[in-house]
Amino acid sequence: MAKEIPEDQVDHFMRNCVTAQFLIDDLRTVSDYVGCSTVEEMENYYWFRQHFNGGFTLNRIDKSLVSGRNGNNELDSNLGNNIRTIVQDNGLGLGKTSGAWGIDLFSLRQLNVMRMNGDTYLGSHHFSGKTQHPTRCEHTDEVAELRNLVRDRVLRTNNFSNLKETAKWLAANHLACAIQVSEDRNAKTQNRGKKGNSLQPFSRYRLAGTDILMDTGIEGPDRYKIVTHCTRQEIATIRQHNPRWAALLKGIDQHPGFDSKHIESCRKDFHRDAESPRHKGERGSRYYPELTDRNLAIIARNDPIELCREFYTWKIK
Repeated sequence: MAKEIPEDQVDHFMRNCVTAQFLIDDLRTVSDYVGCSTVEEMENYYWFRQHFNGGFTLNRIDKSLVSGRNGNNELDSNLGNNIRTIVQDNGLGLGKTSGAWGIDLFSLRQLNVMRMNGDTYLGSHHFSGKTQHPTRCEHTDEVAELRNLVRDRVLRTNNFSNLKETAKWLAANHLACAIQVSEDRNAKTQNRGKKGNSLQPFSRYRLAGTDILMDTGIEGPDRYKIVTHCTRQEIATIRQHNPRWAALLKGIDQHPGFDSKHIESCRKDFHRDAESPRHKGERGSRYYPELTDRNLAIIARNDPIELCREFYTWKIK
């Protein structure tokens, strides 16, 4: 991997963190408005479930109102999906659609396959089902953990109070990993439903008979370090000493920020109407309610049918 990150990549990443910051700021606003200070309290609110958990449906409330369309946690206005698709895939190049050029975590099998084929970097072709040993970018479980950490800290502390702080934390703490499809299936099968692995997020891959290695950015025999049993913090520390990631974090610190017109334009786009033709279909829409006095009152009343009629129109007939 390259040791330097170009200036425009820093700016690109920062732009892809703006909407995540909107969600974080709004979580503080709503929690203050409804008088809640913990995740457990906020989970009683359907607005929170929609944007900071797995979403909600009207199935248990009134099945006759349930629409055929849904889009619970597949929207940019859901923090977990925002982190995965906007921050990680688009901003850091960690997804298969980007060729996963930003990946610095690999399974041992994945590295061996790449070396066997003479590949130095990951590319889109590695993810093709037509290849003999297809690759998968695994970050579903890890993204849920990241989302939970962020929302908990937002409610308990002053962390993530500005865009630079949020961007640096999201860059340093990602756990997206390139692995072989076969070992991913094995690891998930043997780990599904179990808890207690968040301290060592990659320990489950030992069940699939593989190790997870991290690119340290140091040329020579110490280029890859086994992190299978490392904690999230230990992984983040290794990354911060990688010249490539150190350049990104330094670039974030030195970034001049965005003017108010740009932020206002991003906000406007983020609150687009649910009926936008660009977002109809199975994924629902990106619609996200502005926190006006009227809308805050609706959120506080916490009536799921009212919320669907006012905001999440694709959920209701």
